[in-house]
Amino acid sequence: MKIRRIVIEHFRSIKKLEIFPSGICALVGENNAGKTNILSALHFLLGETWPSKRSLEASDYYQRDTSKPIFIGVEFENNQYGVSKIWCKIPWKDRAETKVAFRTGEIVYLSNDIRDKFGLVYLDANRNLEYHLGHARWTIFGRITRRLDENFRDAFADKRQDLEELFEETLEILRTPLYQSFEDAFVQGFAEQVRRTIYAVSIEFRAFDPLNYYRTLVPLLLEEGIPNNPSLSGQGMRNLILLALFRAYAKVFREDALVAIEEPEIFLHPHAQRSLYSLFREIANEGGQVFYSTHSGNFVDIENFEDVCLVRKVRDEEGDVTTKVFQVPADRLLARRQSLYPSVAMTVAGMKKRYRNISSLEHNEAFFASKIVLVEGETERVALPIYARALGYDFDAQGISVIKAGSKNSLDALYQLFTSFEIPVYLIFDNDRGGADAQLEQNERLLRMLGEPPEREPSGTVQSHYAILEGNFDKEMERALGEKEYRSLKKEAHQELGGKAGKGLIARYMAERLTAEGRVPPFVRDIIREIVQE
Repeated sequence: MKIRRIVIEHFRSIKKLEIFPSGICALVGENNAGKTNILSALHFLLGETWPSKRSLEASDYYQRDTSKPIFIGVEFENNQYGVSKIWCKIPWKDRAETKVAFRTGEIVYLSNDIRDKFGLVYLDANRNLEYHLGHARWTIFGRITRRLDENFRDAFADKRQDLEELFEETLEILRTPLYQSFEDAFVQGFAEQVRRTIYAVSIEFRAFDPLNYYRTLVPLLLEEGIPNNPSLSGQGMRNLILLALFRAYAKVFREDALVAIEEPEIFLHPHAQRSLYSLFREIANEGGQVFYSTHSGNFVDIENFEDVCLVRKVRDEEGDVTTKVFQVPADRLLARRQSLYPSVAMTVAGMKKRYRNISSLEHNEAFFASKIVLVEGETERVALPIYARALGYDFDAQGISVIKAGSKNSLDALYQLFTSFEIPVYLIFDNDRGGADAQLEQNERLLRMLGEPPEREPSGTVQSHYAILEGNFDKEMERALGEKEYRSLKKEAHQELGGKAGKGLIARYMAERLTAEGRVPPFVRDIIREIVQE
């Protein structure tokens, strides 16, 4: 089962928003943007506690304005239960409304049975292992054991009698004389306390619970083969155990898993993060759905941009600051790409394959940036932050990411993707004066994309949202320093770095040498000032 639409109104930092999640819904954005509030809204509606006024405070209402009710609603894709929508509307004073709509048009009050079928398994950032190892209906382990029990009762009904007889034989062995003495003393002691009543007690030593055959399962942590209580381990290990349970639940019951997790990257090294993201992808491909908030580039990728929900706090038309979600539908991005290449036949599948071909972890990082500086290659990527720091600007502190496209031909694809998410992008490219026709045609295309008159050989310029380098970065540096000094610094770089140093290494060497002397080339200074302007 999958949620196809989420609507949240007047809940915490959210005035009103709607989300159209895919199989994976990756909530990314700065701290305090509202990512957790979105997950909390889903948990409030579909999680362990019934969505009621008792669990709300005035601070849960947007701007503490209790005159407007909280509304949280989800719409589902077609499912075996025929459920179309589930929602709650909770005013501060009047009666709360929690209902479910079926595809037949019938609307009734939500029941525990329906809510359980669409229950959300939620793992918050606190990672409470003790809670989730319990057997309550909404814990991860409780859900696992209940699903195992349901499967056994449905698929192995003919084995139940044999199982109970075997357990009874085991219990007879466990009823030792000492145990029997304790049981008799307990029963007799209670009877003496409640004479002439209908009450009595007994002890039944059960190696299993007939109401849930798997309820007595207990996870253990083995250290060199010695079993230990997982709850006594360190925080990092407890998180790994809990995450393993979460993964197992999602993987085994993936066909109808509805799961949410805050910051899945906590305590995981990069390889484990990528492995977990691959599992999320498998779950989504096989019918489940995963919601998570993240600060890790390992849990997003530009090929699957439809999974990304960019969360920001913005001012709306009425001047109120509210959480807003930015999504990019594939057909909308395809239309932008097609307008830039009108004579080229394009499809969504082909477009996504191209993004996969040019993507890297560096490109994924761009989703977390407050501003992107998009450049052609390594030279600008390594040099610009060094010069910026010398001018008193810390790109990292300001959330500015310098992203290299890898080639001039990839600039437009990345620019259109990131600007579709309304991430500010400052574009820098070479004019390649006197270069090949393909490079000059790309100049025209990039200028047209920027809303400027197309030119094959535009002059070098620094504008508010883009810069064109005269020739390329190296030629601009040579003009700024003079041929003699430029060649001298380049020679020094080769000597110090050894062998034939690449352009990126030379650019870094020059930037560090010049800034140590308090020097920043004028064209670089102009570009950085435009980048950092609000």
